[in-house]
Amino acid sequence: MRFIGRTIWHEQTNFVPLDASRAWTFADMTTEGWWDASDLSTITDTSGEVTQLADKSGNLQHLTQTIGFGPMTGTYTLNDLNMMYFDGSEALGTYGDNFVVPASGNFAVLQVSEVFLPLSNTADGLFSMLDAGVGGPDWQFVGGVNVSNFNGRIVANELGGVNTNFSPAMGIGGGVYGMEFNFTDSTIRGSITGNDVGGTDYTIKPASTQTFLVNSNRVGNALAGHTGETVIFEDLSKMEIAVASLAWKWGFPHQLPESNPWKYIRP
Repeated sequence: MRFIGRTIWHEQTNFVPLDASRAWTFADMTTEGWWDASDLSTITDTSGEVTQLADKSGNLQHLTQTIGFGPMTGTYTLNDLNMMYFDGSEALGTYGDNFVVPASGNFAVLQVSEVFLPLSNTADGLFSMLDAGVGGPDWQFVGGVNVSNFNGRIVANELGGVNTNFSPAMGIGGGVYGMEFNFTDSTIRGSITGNDVGGTDYTIKPASTQTFLVNSNRVGNALAGHTGETVIFEDLSKMEIAVASLAWKWGFPHQLPESNPWKYIRP
């Protein structure tokens, strides 16, 4: 485990996953983007620094270096799965302003991460979308209001929403961090491993093409921590099974809410 002047924490669990070869995966649904550091065949690195994380969705939205050098690979595992180590000066992103946002405006972003504290800035981003070509509308999911804790905050003013701090604070434990954009209902909701933490109404769809950033906000405030897997998909009816799949894979099923049908059995 690598600390580099930061602190991390994650719970141990006694849940024993079922045969992983029979598990539901994101290959069983349509995804807009799917980046998985546990799949070593998708990583291109130079001396352990990730220069590209290939997109498994089939849409060729590969993540490449956008800030500083690439995150490290091969230094840390969670549930025996490889994670990337970001030191707070690095980020990955899709190339250019070409990530296609679903025309419906409906999509979810899920990311398996462990956050290091203290944050260097309350604007340090876990993930975000940047409309570099037009200057808006875009959004970001950032640290929040306190550098000593990861409160979580959605910045959605460019979408006609209200910038909202999540409650309760997300803390620093590893989990499945999520944002659900439901333009049909005009709502944005945040979650951690399927547990709702708040949100806002919104009225404007994100621009049709964006740059998607991992471990950074829109202007380069990078977040230190470990990141394992990030997925973007349009079919919001798959939210519960998607969260549960990641929770079981990475060792967080105990965090799932009781309402999730797969809290006690792997999808």
